Amino acid sequence: MDQVRVFQAEQPCQTEQVARLLRDYLLWLRRQFAHAPDFVDDAIDPAEWESELADLSGHFGAPHGAMLLATFGATPAGCALMRGIGKSTCEITRLFVRPAYQGHGIARCLVVDLSALAQQRSYQRIVAHAGRAQSASSRLYQELGFKPAACSVDARLRDNLRFFEGQTRDIAAHHCVTKPLPAAA
Repeated sequence: MDQVRVFQAEQPCQTEQVARLLRDYLLWLRRQFAHAPDFVDDAIDPAEWESELADLSGHFGAPHGAMLLATFGATPAGCALMRGIGKSTCEITRLFVRPAYQGHGIARCLVVDLSALAQQRSYQRIVAHAGRAQSASSRLYQELGFKPAACSVDARLRDNLRFFEGQTRDIAAHHCVTKPLPAAA
């Protein structure tokens, strides 16, 4: 029986799987924000996006960052990335689970495991954001103990984003349990 596995994407083939997931993520974002098409273009600078995809390890690799990959059997199901944004603060970004795998606890495992890794790397605070159309992500962050946070970004982005912050030790203390996935997921 296939199981969900969450692990650090460190090998080139794993990093490429993350890059493919991120390309799917961008398409998914465009569908989620179809009502505000300029939002995605304002939030994700195309040049920076391509730079990230071309060198994920350089942008999100150890020791200041990490890339987690979730697989169901051999199939990439989701990912989450982390980068340091200060001596004791890191950011979780690019949290994405393919629609066929959503609702099974994979995103929760990605966030909990990434918080545990952040804590191991001496980050005490973790910040995240979710688009207002991403209610499942916002609920997840709140369930895990993230609190609403202020952020000084461009007003056009702020109107469509919710910001969160939490203590890595508190979030890492949650249990990671996935629900069974259908055999044909």
